[in-house]
Amino acid sequence: MKTLNLFYLFIIIFSFIYLTVPAQDKPSFIGEKQSVVSTQVMPGGPQPPMINQNSNTAEIDRLSSQLDLARRNGDAELAYQLQSQIGYLNGDKILVSPNLNGPPVFAQTINKPVEQKDNIYVTQLPSFGNWSVATSTELNSGRIWVVTAPYNPAGSDTCKFFASDNGGRNWFLVNQFFFGSSGAHFTINSFQAEALNDGTNGWIYAVGSISFNNITYSFVTRFKGDGSNFYFSYLYTSTSSVREYWPRMTSDNWKYSTLPYICIINTQDSMIAANNHTLCSKLTIVLSPYAATPTIAYRNTEGIAGFSWFTLGASDSTYLYNDIAWYDSAGSANVLIAVSNFYNLSSTANNVYVSQVDNYGTSSPRTLFISETNKYLYPSIAFTGEGGGNGIIVYRRFFSGGDWDAAYQRTTNFGSTWTMGFIDYTTDTTFFVDAKAVKGSNGNIKVAWTNVKNGLGQAKYESFSNTSRGDTVVMNAVNLSASTSFGIERAGYNMTSDDCFSAWCTTGGQSVFVTAGCTGTTTGIINNNTIPFAYKLNQNYPNPFNPTTRINYAIPKEGLVTLKIYDITGREITTLVNEVKSPGNYAVDFNAINLSSGVYFYKLISGSFSDVKKLILVK
Repeated sequence: MKTLNLFYLFIIIFSFIYLTVPAQDKPSFIGEKQSVVSTQVMPGGPQPPMINQNSNTAEIDRLSSQLDLARRNGDAELAYQLQSQIGYLNGDKILVSPNLNGPPVFAQTINKPVEQKDNIYVTQLPSFGNWSVATSTELNSGRIWVVTAPYNPAGSDTCKFFASDNGGRNWFLVNQFFFGSSGAHFTINSFQAEALNDGTNGWIYAVGSISFNNITYSFVTRFKGDGSNFYFSYLYTSTSSVREYWPRMTSDNWKYSTLPYICIINTQDSMIAANNHTLCSKLTIVLSPYAATPTIAYRNTEGIAGFSWFTLGASDSTYLYNDIAWYDSAGSANVLIAVSNFYNLSSTANNVYVSQVDNYGTSSPRTLFISETNKYLYPSIAFTGEGGGNGIIVYRRFFSGGDWDAAYQRTTNFGSTWTMGFIDYTTDTTFFVDAKAVKGSNGNIKVAWTNVKNGLGQAKYESFSNTSRGDTVVMNAVNLSASTSFGIERAGYNMTSDDCFSAWCTTGGQSVFVTAGCTGTTTGIINNNTIPFAYKLNQNYPNPFNPTTRINYAIPKEGLVTLKIYDITGREITTLVNEVKSPGNYAVDFNAINLSSGVYFYKLISGSFSDVKKLILVK
């Protein structure tokens, strides 16, 4: 009888826990678990970069040791000579003048404070939203940079550079650049920023990609802190059959303040034919980032292998997303570490692919993959640079249906072993995860992610240290819904005791906001949403698209608004909007990742107004 009573007591306790604890059963473990790491190449899957057969490897290593010392001592002349010798022996392709094979670019120095209005810091950006947002913090001065990409449907887009010298409380617009040909538009969430400081002046670098005349280009650009010394170059040569996209970068500025490098990785997609894509990663080193015309080295670009893992014969729906980080191993070896995600290649290619190489890509790569059973998207990698070997890879991980989680892989020994954990595994869908290491620190990494809870886009933030995690902070105010598609949240820091900082857009990318600290205020770099004179439904952009597009519309008076998607037979696919709207200009994102290629229609109804337009999904 006593045994039976204990059994019933156990059932009662178990039922109470099961019924009262939220459904967070997705991870099969709590906390972290050791990841399975392998160096074995799987047949038919991604392939590692080809081993460097350079007969000059020993000499390059010797010169690299001398170069490290010259850069530490700030000996620019000797460093230049050694760089030239290494580049020659390694077979680098040197870009000594900007590659301008794409649409022309023009820059403007602004240096105007952002207007303050009702304790919200506002500037007038185009009312059609922002494709992308990025942020970075200077090592010495603590200046925070935010880079945005406002969309201009009537011409070409403009890229704006904002800066704050007081931890994100006040902002001014430093500079901007725009394209001289109509129809040049930034691609979604393609920006990344890297702030440098030479000991006297601040500098800001940015990479991104644009689409123009059905060609996708990657680019690198730069300004000095006062808005001068503008530089812009396309990376490699894009054509209608070769796409360059998803550029990411890192720097070693904390170690070499006067002679740093900028290291860039981007995806090259050679579209040989339908369902026959070669996807690889290209490595670019900016050797003199402070020069009027920086010297750029295209490193190990011969053949199809590229810098990191690659694949042949991929389908039209397969994409390669990379990220890159730098760390200093034992105070001497400069190591680049890249992570690669082959999205939709096959169920056997869901692994997290990693490549490490010494001396900025001149040595033989060390490759491995971390076993991952589920599909994932947009990996972000961060290493703290100095000592301890602390690094993290974060990504958006598929669970089922429309449910995605925020997951991570963490290492404390420079990537030899990895442990997996979940940042956010609730039933709320995660849309993007971003990681940023505090420069020169030992283990201080910031993570930001965006998900949806009760219909509200939430911008979230958390700190990782060597052995612990901080509390999760919701960065956006209750009445501000964070974007889950355009201009999603980016992690940053403000070098104060309350060093939380992130930049993010509101729904549809309509406004750019920054949160200055975990306990600080939310300020905005936002749009002036003027009242339109008439109803209007704009053509979606991009069109054709894959898998996300944006629909803009205008409402001159308050009323119920519905916006629905239909297939070619007239069957309703989804409802994007069904609520009362105030007068204004609006944008909504449509993600067709679960739909097949084809022609679809979208219909807007408000009051007596009705309009229908066609959109084309091409995968």
